[in-house]
Amino acid sequence: MTVEESPAAGDLPEEMPQEPEDVIKWFETTAANAGISQAKTLRRILELNSHTEYLRRFLGADFEIGDYLDLNNLQSLFSSRVPLSSHGDIEPLIRRIADGEPSAGLVTGENISMLSLSSGTTDGRQKLVPFTRFSSQMTLRIFRLAAAYRSRLGSLIDLVFEPFLLGFCLH
Repeated sequence: MTVEESPAAGDLPEEMPQEPEDVIKWFETTAANAGISQAKTLRRILELNSHTEYLRRFLGADFEIGDYLDLNNLQSLFSSRVPLSSHGDIEPLIRRIADGEPSAGLVTGENISMLSLSSGTTDGRQKLVPFTRFSSQMTLRIFRLAAAYRSRLGSLIDLVFEPFLLGFCLH
């Protein structure tokens, strides 16, 4: 079964569910269809960022996302043209942003709203880490997901230990 033939599941909702069990259900559906979700995420990333200086370097100035309706072909093209990269590969672009150049169109189509220093070091120095509105929203979604699982785990721990605690308190 190709990605295109697979059921559309696990799409990132505009708004993440609020209730912890709904958040967990959304995540588990997404995880069960990880290949489809990753292919759709790649398409969305390229729709928003294929015109950036960084990606044009690999995809070419004439790349059009509409030419790749089949997600499998898009994945193949991306993996064959865009190499694995590290922070060092985009650091010159990040430095340009830090020096005051407008950020949209360099590494992302979105404006970089903040540059943060990494907590660790590479070669004895901290790295500048760019943040956009979208990356900040995704960070909050990760925290919400973690909280949902902690909430579930907390209930389980209460069920397991409550009889012991009650017994301890009654004696």
